[in-house]
This record gives sequence, structure tokens and C-alpha cells, in this order.
Amino acid sequence: MFDVVNLLHAAATKNLNSRLASWFSAPNSSSFLNTAQTKRQQDTGTWLLESPIFLGWKGAPHSFLRLHGKAGCGKTILGSTVLCSLLDDSNSNEMVACFYFDFQKSNYFKTF
Repeated sequence: MFDVVNLLHAAATKNLNSRLASWFSAPNSSSFLNTAQTKRQQDTGTWLLESPIFLGWKGAPHSFLRLHGKAGCGKTILGSTVLCSLLDDSNSNEMVACFYFDFQKSNYFKTF
């Protein structure tokens, strides 16, 4: 009986660990970036990259940039323009982090 209880406990723990890992797993931002870049027209977003607000943000230490707007207004495409610019300009002492929210993916809204 003790072995059965231990086996059931181990199986439940493994299932819980698997569910937690799935819930915490980050979406693949590279695929979002690649998809956005295929939709991007040449020179899209250059106005943003040349704007004083962007240049000031880019030069400021410990800063963050948030693009906001209605669904379908082009935030993902502009974000990919910014990200590619940062990656092109980055050196080995800098890190670039990004996250794409995709509200069509229901996992973003599930609680554990």
C-alpha cells in the first residue's frame, strides 16, 4: 500500500511540475519578430527611429519604451522596427529584452 501511495504522489507531483512549467513558459518572441518583419514595408517606422523622443529614450540609462494603441494600429510592426534597430546597434556590453503580447493566445489569460 505504501508503494502505491508513493507512486500516486510522485505522479501527481510530476503532473503539477509539468503544468507549472507549461504555464510559466515564455512565448517565442523570435517568431513574433520574424512574422512582424515579413509584414513590414520598407522604411516603416523610420519616423519613430529618428524622433527626439526615441533618441532620448535610447540614450537614457535604465529606460523603457512602451508602444500603446488600439488593436491593429501597427504596434507590433513598429515594435519590430525598434527591436531590429536596437539589435543592429547593440554591442557586447548591452542587452535587449522584449515581449510581444498576443491576445489571440488564450494561455496569457489562464490562471494556474
